[in-house]
Order: sequence, then C-alpha cells, then structure tokens
Amino acid sequence: MPEEHVVAAAEEDEEEEPLRAIAQPQPEIPRELRTSVVTGRVIVGFTVQPDGTVAEAAIVRATNRRLSKPALDAISKWRFQPIRTARAVQVEIEFNLQ
Repeated sequence: MPEEHVVAAAEEDEEEEPLRAIAQPQPEIPRELRTSVVTGRVIVGFTVQPDGTVAEAAIVRATNRRLSKPALDAISKWRFQPIRTARAVQVEIEFNLQ
C-alpha cells in the first residue's frame, strides 16, 4: 500500500490566524509511476486565498519531476477555513511508494 506524508509549514506572522485545513486530498499516483518510482519529495508553493481556496500552485523543488503533477493536482483541491488576507505557503509532500 503506498504511503504519502504531508508536512505543512506556513510562513506566518504572529498576528495572522493559523491556517486550518478543511480538506487535503492525498496525491493520486498513476500505476505506471508506482512501479518506477519508490520515494521522492516535492515542495510546492501556493497562495491560500481569503475564501480558503488554493491559487498559484507551483513546484519549488522535486526530487523526481514525475511526482510534480500528482502533487500539484492534489494541492489544487486543498481547502482551508477562510482567512482575512491571502497567504503564501510552502508544503513538502513526501512520497513513499514501497
């Protein structure tokens, strides 16, 4: 069974309310990728909009570029509780497909 770990680190000021995830679907890994890639990490930067949606998701770094699309697809579906102002965030998604 594949295992994915998501570690989130928000760049926050002390006055900003913490980000609270409502939905964080895990990446869907295509079958052909499961047989050729065992592990990897993808760092994705994105903006959490005031309504809690994700915008401007982009790969910051990936140990295997073939993991980039599943990571971006998943993060684009993430949702957070509404916040006062848009906030830039980076998350690291760790793939362990063993």
